[in-house]
Amino acid sequence: MLIWVSLLGSFLIGAIPTAFILVRILRNKDIRRMGSGNVGTMNVYRQLGTRPALAVLMIDAVKGAVIVWLCGLAQADPYAGLALGVAGHIYPPWLGFRGGKGLATALGGLLVLQQIWTILVFCLAWLPVYYWLVGKDGDKANLAAIVATLLWTILYNPSWGLVVMLILIGDKHRRVIKDRTN
Repeated sequence: MLIWVSLLGSFLIGAIPTAFILVRILRNKDIRRMGSGNVGTMNVYRQLGTRPALAVLMIDAVKGAVIVWLCGLAQADPYAGLALGVAGHIYPPWLGFRGGKGLATALGGLLVLQQIWTILVFCLAWLPVYYWLVGKDGDKANLAAIVATLLWTILYNPSWGLVVMLILIGDKHRRVIKDRTN
């Protein structure tokens, strides 16, 4: 029973809409009606600046870290918990299932899980794509890096929870890119 509670808690912790709450507190505005409308770090950065964006990034990363820690206490699969936390971040029920992209929450959890190679593969794939292949389009670079990380994970670090998490993040980025081009 404790395992199921921790997994449900993982989703609910991930679903805390940090950017929405912070922008509401700082400006009494709805981040979903500002800039790109995304409930995440980059939209906060573009609309409010560096400090609020760093706060969102850090809090979202802490959400991922807390999820992994709680799953460890409950002896639940931390990768499943992190995947559910990222799902909660992307699909928060209190914001009509329209949330952020999940990268900061994933990063926090991956750091606690000491998945340095996974993070490194993402970064090494992201840098050349961002700077030389997609004209400094962060969403396209993120999607390419997620695909590379997913392939690396399947081949060298198989974990179904990690695979599900990467698919969720990749699908969110794919939809953002599609919406932007329509």
